[in-house]
Amino acid sequence: MGHYHLLDQIEIFKVDRIHSAERLPRPFQLPEEFDLGEYMRDAWGVVWGEPHEVSIRFAPSICHFVKESIWHPSQTCADNPDGSAILHFKVEDLTEIAAWLMGFGGEAEALEPAGLRA
Repeated sequence: MGHYHLLDQIEIFKVDRIHSAERLPRPFQLPEEFDLGEYMRDAWGVVWGEPHEVSIRFAPSICHFVKESIWHPSQTCADNPDGSAILHFKVEDLTEIAAWLMGFGGEAEALEPAGLRA
């Protein structure tokens, strides 16, 4: 987590994807009102609604990407013998999940709930 100077806001960065960094002469000071727990509370918490149990099967070709992140505090991940993995979590509203899921193309398959699968 750090300050993203182009948008002047706090962002989450994936450390293993940072190619270079440099120390600036002035440090970034977190705003006093910043609450990390509140900021991280719901990974997909922008849209509110009814809670859903979600299961998504990821192909072996992208399992490493899926497993390197904690996408949601409630997530669990089960490996399958064929090298695929099933990610489970409980979230409110499926709109954001559907958009995120479509970014994986044919490498991901919604298993539950039926509305997300459709």
